[in-house]
Amino acid sequence: MEEVLKYNKIKSFLSDKRIRNEDLAKFLGKTVNSITKWNSNRAQPPIQELYRIAEFLKLKDWRDLLEKEPYFIKIGRDKEDKK
Repeated sequence: MEEVLKYNKIKSFLSDKRIRNEDLAKFLGKTVNSITKWNSNRAQPPIQELYRIAEFLKLKDWRDLLEKEPYFIKIGRDKEDKK
């Protein structure tokens, strides 16, 4: 299992607003794979993309998309789970 720092809350906002990754990807002109990486915190969007995501989600401040204090989360599966 891999540990990554959780910096953003994009996945939570999409889930709460019942918006699909595909819809956000289309709005941004990005691939669904990019959105998935951002949702899992495997990669982080540039600040200008955070601004556009906030616009799409109708948030007043793009900084609402960020965790106040990043923390580690585990993602993926344990090697034992793959057996």
